[in-house]
Amino acid sequence: MSDLHDAFAFCQSELKRLDSVRYFASLTAPEAVRADFLAFQCFLADVAVIPTRVSEPAMGDIRLTWWRDIVADATVDQSPGNEVVNVGPVASALQVVQHRHALPIDRLVPIIEARRFDLYNDPMPDMPHFETYAGETEALALMLSAQILCKDVADISGLCGHAAMAICLAQHLFDWPQNVERQKLFLPADAFAAHGLAQADLIADKSKANVAAALLTLGELAEMHHAKAMAELKLVPKDVRSQIAPAFLRLAPARLMIRMRKKHPARLLRLARWRCYGAIWRMAAAV
Repeated sequence: MSDLHDAFAFCQSELKRLDSVRYFASLTAPEAVRADFLAFQCFLADVAVIPTRVSEPAMGDIRLTWWRDIVADATVDQSPGNEVVNVGPVASALQVVQHRHALPIDRLVPIIEARRFDLYNDPMPDMPHFETYAGETEALALMLSAQILCKDVADISGLCGHAAMAICLAQHLFDWPQNVERQKLFLPADAFAAHGLAQADLIADKSKANVAAALLTLGELAEMHHAKAMAELKLVPKDVRSQIAPAFLRLAPARLMIRMRKKHPARLLRLARWRCYGAIWRMAAAV
């Protein structure tokens, strides 16, 4: 990478490779901030996939610590000839975006730190812990994404909170069979305990009927958060809503995931990308 222009171009291609659905949604961002928005989404995608790229948790911890150090260094010299490319294209672009849009360090660091949970096989103990996890991995990311898209956005914490729960629940409901197979329980254990299921039962798949009942209950909770997020989004003034909408378009495929899991409570699911793209396109046109 010879300069920051190349770094931002790399972020776009890397995001498409890491998360094509997030990439497709990001293309709807206004042209004036699209490169910044894509770079930030690339950072989020990169952090999210770290647990799947490492052979042992310690290696993931090192990578997450590296990212924490990158965002903690908020001083970026953007004068000609001083682009910060030595840390890699994604980190270079992120530091510029962080500086340009005044993204707070105390909101960036929790996004990174929360991903340490993904590295280990500790179960999600209860719903309050899951809400915290969703808040740090998704809600904070949504708030900062909206800040990049619109400097004058008002308080949207309620919108971000409901959207985060809908997206997080949808993804982990959808991925439930694969996660259980590798003994990683992202969904809150107390939701299964309410149906008489212990962690050992889930891993051994001893009670499919009770597992299905618990997943259906969580699916209804996800639908409730999705509906509240969409209602909150509609309350945002139209001129602002049109600007921040790209940050929330992942609610569209989340709805598909929730409905598929409710229809097939314990089955391994597949969702074609074109269906995600279509849902995003329709939501973008509607908001």
